[in-house]
Amino acid sequence: MDRLERRRSATQDQMNVIINRINGMDDTTARPEDLEAEMDSLQETWSEYRDFHNQSLDLCEDDEAARDVIEEANDLEGMYNRAKAAVREFANRIRQRPTQSPMEDILNPAPELHLPKGILPTFLGDYGEWSSFYDLFVSSVHNNHRLTKAQKLFYLKTYTTGRAAAVLKHLKVKDNAHEGALEALRKRFDRKD
Repeated sequence: MDRLERRRSATQDQMNVIINRINGMDDTTARPEDLEAEMDSLQETWSEYRDFHNQSLDLCEDDEAARDVIEEANDLEGMYNRAKAAVREFANRIRQRPTQSPMEDILNPAPELHLPKGILPTFLGDYGEWSSFYDLFVSSVHNNHRLTKAQKLFYLKTYTTGRAAAVLKHLKVKDNAHEGALEALRKRFDRKD
């Protein structure tokens, strides 16, 4: 049983080291690959312990010793599950952070995010063309979840000229301006007469 206790203690220490490394990671610089490596280490440590635990359980000579071994394993499994949850939570934070600054998004858009040519006409500010432009813009750009808000504003400014562009000329291309820009155009050109 001393071997089991040493192994349990070593596993607990190893899990603490992994948890400390995860907690020491910076949300702004950590990469998904770093978390995958930590998760692999965590799973490997747990798997090795489970194998050793099962062997030790087979060596127990009475029910009381077996219960103690199981109780220790349950405690360690709780620690393992908390560590997995911490990795998942951290991974979610990483996935939610912006990958680039808004200006970098505009200057270096991902290749797969370019709109197909001819899908969106240029809007000149003609009231009769507004509804068609608006519907196409909303369906191809505004509702495209792969685009950042800054990219959406960039496309909006790119596909407007004349009176429509004049409404938007004072806006800087940044994430928080997209919704207001589209609303300003809608208020100006969405006339039912």
